[in-house]
Amino acid sequence: MNAPVGSTIRLVASDLDGTLFGPDGTVSSRTAETLRAVAAAGVEIVVATGRSHWSAVPRLEHVGCLRWLICSNGATVYDLEAGGVVVHRPLTGAQVSEVVDGLRDRFPTVGFAWESPEGVFHTDRWVVNRAATDARFEAKPRPTRDLRVGEDTVLKLMIAHDELTEYAWLDAVAADVPVGLSTSTSGAAFVEITAADANKGDALRLLCADVGIDRTETIAFGDHANDLGMLAWVGVGYAMANAGPRVREIADATAPHHADDGVARVLAGLVLG
Repeated sequence: MNAPVGSTIRLVASDLDGTLFGPDGTVSSRTAETLRAVAAAGVEIVVATGRSHWSAVPRLEHVGCLRWLICSNGATVYDLEAGGVVVHRPLTGAQVSEVVDGLRDRFPTVGFAWESPEGVFHTDRWVVNRAATDARFEAKPRPTRDLRVGEDTVLKLMIAHDELTEYAWLDAVAADVPVGLSTSTSGAAFVEITAADANKGDALRLLCADVGIDRTETIAFGDHANDLGMLAWVGVGYAMANAGPRVREIADATAPHHADDGVARVLAGLVLG
């Protein structure tokens, strides 16, 4: 367990889905008001999400007090003041080739989606597998094509099986992912692979170094495997009440359920009194 945070909290980092977002996938008015009050008290609020910036930014514009968005599990950092991505941490073409070839050999039905600076794309099999494992899945109007390998443009690689999901799928592919790459799941049926330094923990550590904030002055909130590194690095890591057991095991404390504005409730007590 980390050392307790001191009386000064200078930075709050929060996941989105299952954490800052309510069950409807939005930031509630109560949470938005609390975040604005916390920011007005001088605390930096950082979003750290598995979502791409294309998905995250439109959902957060109404909050109005955010600057830094760690997106795609740390593969990108989006600066709302600058209006663009200021950090890219892509996989190398060789890494993509190794992952794709290895997984296709062992799991012939595997489907891929991937994020690049040009957008998010997927193979035909990605849609088939996602529909087979998630009754709520709705295929987005993304370009469908085969995964181009050998190019250093893939920021996040997503892999879907036609039967295995979440932690079972994460554990199944562990032996086939090159050592050192970041592999996680965020509560969706698929597994996400990024570069070694493209994870929420390292991305937050580097951002804090840039803005001059010590880890003992930070707290973070999360609910799934892609939050583990971040929760372990900060001064105090909060697992949401709805978090999975792997997250609860490493967290320092528990926040109320995301459906009950859990992040806002904790911040109201810690920062606003």
